[in-house]
Amino acid sequence: MFRFTFQESVIGRRFIFYTLIFSSFIALVFTLIQVERESLREIQKYAHFEQIIEHSLLDSLGNSIWAYDDSQIYSQLQGIKNLPTVQRVHLALADNVQFSVGEVTAEYTQTNKFSVYYANHGMTQVMGELTVYGSMDERYVYLLEYAALILATNISKTMFVVIFMFFLFELLISRHLLRISDELTNYNQGKKPIRFTLERSPRENKDELDLVVESLNNLQQRIFFEQCKVNNEIRQKEQLHHKIIEQKEQLIELERNIGLNEFALGLRVEVRKPLFNLKTCCEKLHHDVNTIPYNRLAVNNGLEDMAQYIHRALEVINRSNDLFKYKKPQCVSLNITDSITKVLDLLSHNFDEANIEVKHKTLAHSVMAFADEKHIEQVLLSVVKNSLESLIISKRDNKSIEISAFSIDDKVEIHIEDNGMGVKEHLLEKLFVPYYTTKQTGLGIGLSISRSILNEMNASISANNNARGLSIIINLPACRLG
Repeated sequence: MFRFTFQESVIGRRFIFYTLIFSSFIALVFTLIQVERESLREIQKYAHFEQIIEHSLLDSLGNSIWAYDDSQIYSQLQGIKNLPTVQRVHLALADNVQFSVGEVTAEYTQTNKFSVYYANHGMTQVMGELTVYGSMDERYVYLLEYAALILATNISKTMFVVIFMFFLFELLISRHLLRISDELTNYNQGKKPIRFTLERSPRENKDELDLVVESLNNLQQRIFFEQCKVNNEIRQKEQLHHKIIEQKEQLIELERNIGLNEFALGLRVEVRKPLFNLKTCCEKLHHDVNTIPYNRLAVNNGLEDMAQYIHRALEVINRSNDLFKYKKPQCVSLNITDSITKVLDLLSHNFDEANIEVKHKTLAHSVMAFADEKHIEQVLLSVVKNSLESLIISKRDNKSIEISAFSIDDKVEIHIEDNGMGVKEHLLEKLFVPYYTTKQTGLGIGLSISRSILNEMNASISANNNARGLSIIINLPACRLG
C-alpha cells in the first residue's frame, strides 16, 4: 500500500529543495520582468500628462500672465492640480510674484519644472517658471501590490507543481528505492536468496527500476553460489590442512624410526668405547689390587679412569635422550657451536669408518641463535648424515665435510658443505620435496621434514652447488642480546 515517506526520502527532500530554489529564482526573474514592464507603462502615463501640460496648458497660462488675470491664473493652476498624482502647483513670475495651489503630503514626490513663454508677433518672452509636484506614493504602492500579486501567483503555481512532482517522484521512484534498500540491508549471505519485486503492476516494457531489481536479484544469486563455493573450498582446505598435519607428523615419526637403527648403531659404538676401556681398566685394577706390595697410587688412578669412562658413557646416552621424540619447538637462546659439536660427536664413528675428514670451522667461538635445541640438532643430524651418505657412494679421494656458522645482521647462517658429486641445478629445489631422493636407498623425506621443522622456528633451508660439491645453508633468527 502506498505511504508518503517524506521524512525517509532524503533524495525527495533534496528534490523539493532544489526545485523550489530554481523555481523561485525563475518566478522572481519573471516577476521583475513583469513589474519592469508595468513600471514603464506608468512612466509613459505620467509622461503623457507632462505633454498635456507642456503643449496645451502652458500657452494659455502664458496669455493669462500677460493679461495679469489672477483669477484666470489660479483657475488654470487648479486645472493642472486636478491632473492625476499632482499635489501642488507653483508659479514664479519674473517680477517675484508667486502663485501656489495645493499642498505636498506624499512621502515620495517627483518635481517637474516648465518655463512659461508668451509669444507676440513672432517674439517669445519668458513670463515665469511653473513647478509641478507629483506624488509617487500611489505609483510605488501600485507597483508593490502588482509585484506581490505576480510573485504570489508564480510561487503558488511553483508550489503546486513541486508538490505534484514530489508525489510522482515518491510514487514512481522513492518508495521503490527504500524497499530495495530494506531488502539489501536484511540480506543474509548464508541463506538462500529470495527474489524481491516492486509493489506495482507488471509492465511489458521494463523501466530502469525493473532493470535495477533484476540485476540485484541476479547479483544475490551469484553471491549465494560463490559463497557456497567458497564455504566448500574452505571446508576442503581445512580437511586437507588436517590431513597434511597428520601426514607431516607421520613423516616425522617415520624419519625418526628410519634413523633410529642407524643412530642405535652409532650409539652402540659410542657406548662400547668407554665400556671397553672400562673393562680394560677393571682388569688392570684387579691386577694392581692383587699385586704385592699394594700400589695405592695405581689403584686411585684406575678408579679415576673408571669414573671418567662411566661419565663418557652417560654423556653419550644423555645427549641422545629424547632426540627422536617430537615436541613443539620451544625457541631459546642457543649456542649453535655446541649443537654442531654434539651432532658431529654422534656421527664420529661413521666418519672414521668412511675415512671422511670433518672440519668444524666454528669450534673456537660461540654463535648465538634463537632456536629449539633438540629440533636444530635433529635438522643438523639429518643434513650431515645426507652429506655423509653422499660421500660414501662417491668415488672421490680425500672426502671431507666442512661446517661453519656465523652471524649476519639479524640472522645466523649454518653452512654444511661436502666435496661429493653435487646435484644438478634444476633438481636442487626438489631435494626438499617429500619422497624425492637421489640415492638408491632412502625415502627422500629427511630434508623435507627438516624444512618443515625450520619453518616452525621461523627459519629456512636452501641448497646450492659450489666448487667443491653440494652446500646446504640453514638460516636461523639471531639471538638479540639485551
